Amino acid sequence: MHIVLTATSTLVLLLQTAAAETLRQALPPLSATRSRRLQSTTPNDGDLRFNEATFIASHNSHATLAVAQGILEPLGATQDDSLIDQLTNDGVRGLLLDIMINEEEEEELRLVHANSFITLDYGGFRTSMGASVIPFLEDDENAIISLFMETDGDDGADAATVRAAILGHLQAIFSSMTVNGTPLKDMTFKYNHELWKDHEDWPTLDEIRKAGQRIFVFTDRTELVDSEYGIMYNRHVMQENHCRGLMSASLVICGDLQRLPSPQIVTGRGYSS
Repeated sequence: MHIVLTATSTLVLLLQTAAAETLRQALPPLSATRSRRLQSTTPNDGDLRFNEATFIASHNSHATLAVAQGILEPLGATQDDSLIDQLTNDGVRGLLLDIMINEEEEEELRLVHANSFITLDYGGFRTSMGASVIPFLEDDENAIISLFMETDGDDGADAATVRAAILGHLQAIFSSMTVNGTPLKDMTFKYNHELWKDHEDWPTLDEIRKAGQRIFVFTDRTELVDSEYGIMYNRHVMQENHCRGLMSASLVICGDLQRLPSPQIVTGRGYSS
């Protein structure tokens, strides 16, 4: 299943397709005249603000046939293409990632597809980033991507401990992994950064590229919010709007950057996948 994030800030779910051209033809018409597709190499979208851009995202981006092992993981895969192929060949710029701690694994922070009955494992978060996001951003210095993280396995009595562990893993990964020598944590968009203190709205894509803050990170848990690492609570910058039929839903990217609330006001889960 793929998603489209538009200029009027709509997140539209579409049926999965292995063919990028089929997906592009399925894109809904843009409802604002300034809306244009987010581009990479030699872009002409620089005058658009972030909340005015349109880009494709993929649902359960990590649950791909390319990494599926065992008997059940291929059955639970939602994407035919690997993460790097989605970014490089399919034009995907938003990755919806379900994350979970598994202390039995050497690499504890996992990418999963889970429900109340079963958890399917599609590899380690660090390994997946190193094989996809890192090389993609190194090859395309204009690319702007968004990571939408949803946590699993953190609803029990030890929820606070689990969430603290997840945040610790994310901090370690974003500190140690680099894009052309720059740590990921220095490449994340930080809405409270001094660069944006005079902005009443989201910066333009040119401003974002110039600042080097080309990674937007959203989480569904306030306990994972970290302004130093650029991890934002999704409900502070997005709100779920409505569903259209069986295959579509929408989210809104807020327009007023300066009115985003402090990160510890609301607790709980944001959008569901």
